Amino acid sequence: MIRLRDSSAPIRVASGLAILLLAAGGLALAQAPSAQPPAAAAVPLDPQVAEKIRWVRENREAFFFWSRYEDLLANPQEFPKPPSFYNPNVLVEGQQKGELPRATAAQRRISQASWQKAVDWAFPRNTYALIAMRGGVIEHEKWADGYFPGQMLPVRSFTKTLPSLLIGIAIGEGKIRSIDEPVSNYLGEWQDDPRGKITIRQFLTMSSGLAGLDRTRSGGPESFVTQLTDGADVYQAALAFPKVAEPDTAFGLNQVDSQILGMVVERATGRAFADYLSEKLWRRIGAGTATLNVDAKGRARTLCCTRSALSDWLRVGQLIAQQGRWNGEQVVPAAYIAEMLKPSRLNPYKGLHIWLGWKPGTPEVTRSGGPLQMPTKNPYLVDDIAYLMGGGFMTVWISPKTDLVVLRWGFEPPKELGWDNSAIPNFLLADLLNK
Repeated sequence: MIRLRDSSAPIRVASGLAILLLAAGGLALAQAPSAQPPAAAAVPLDPQVAEKIRWVRENREAFFFWSRYEDLLANPQEFPKPPSFYNPNVLVEGQQKGELPRATAAQRRISQASWQKAVDWAFPRNTYALIAMRGGVIEHEKWADGYFPGQMLPVRSFTKTLPSLLIGIAIGEGKIRSIDEPVSNYLGEWQDDPRGKITIRQFLTMSSGLAGLDRTRSGGPESFVTQLTDGADVYQAALAFPKVAEPDTAFGLNQVDSQILGMVVERATGRAFADYLSEKLWRRIGAGTATLNVDAKGRARTLCCTRSALSDWLRVGQLIAQQGRWNGEQVVPAAYIAEMLKPSRLNPYKGLHIWLGWKPGTPEVTRSGGPLQMPTKNPYLVDDIAYLMGGGFMTVWISPKTDLVVLRWGFEPPKELGWDNSAIPNFLLADLLNK
């Protein structure tokens, strides 16, 4: 049961109603004006059901917020989330041109023995899919029971890299002049606000100085973070975050930074984020249909919660490895990809909304509050590792020099086993480097 609230009294609605309404009306329920009353049915609706439907129609924005929020309370574990957590959503149209090619046994450069080491390390740590690709060809893959290629799966914060790539595309089209522009050039709400002076680069490197480092939702339904991640108006929520530090003085995994970047993309291009993503990136790399989580007004959350086939993220990794090219076409400007993969001022392990690996032969860089990267026990064996990271240590590792892209999909490992973010790629890199 989902408990919905309005300004008068709470009404309890069966959770199946949310699915029914989304399936019947999709996003239109969130966007359209009041729907026309349904035609008279042969059997009159139960008055209590009719009242529940009336309440949802008249309070649709509150419905979307409270259904997500109570789903969150009912499933307090961070991972995995049930599919209902990703509603409402909007489609990102793709242009799937078949699955990625698979290598024959004779074509594989990564030995079966090295692959098995990676599998044996990963799968006891709640891994459900592990895929290794070289040169756009899948050499090895392992799927847990119930999971399979082409299945649409949530990838959490992989989503954060999308607004960065789209900003690069918009720069190439002349719609954004520079990542060193102040965001007030695109967010008129901050034209006369100190936050408007924060640059796009400072949001890209997660050094904006905005509040939001506390991601626990401890403030309840009215907290900044809850309204941003689950609320009915993601624009209003993002613009409400106060400035708590000067830009470029503090690094942190700040959810609002990723949302502001998505808003800049929409304002600069005049396009809905999903449409611009579909036309300028997703279809051009042959990715399939995906979904983005949206608020009650149909505006994308660009901080989290894409659902797609995992092969689409192998394509994204390959695009980055090829300096923004796909099948000979420059999709993202090469100069932007090069800038994206440079260490940021405050964190040598963070580029422009992408993670960078600990380089071989160097000490790990830390700060008083702890490390600046994901839990990593050893340096990577090559100096050009970049990676996308989603909750539960979902990861896409990219090494342009070795033409290697590795994807791990799963959830938090058991505490007694722990996590080492360099382990899986290093098993495979050791083999490639010895050859």
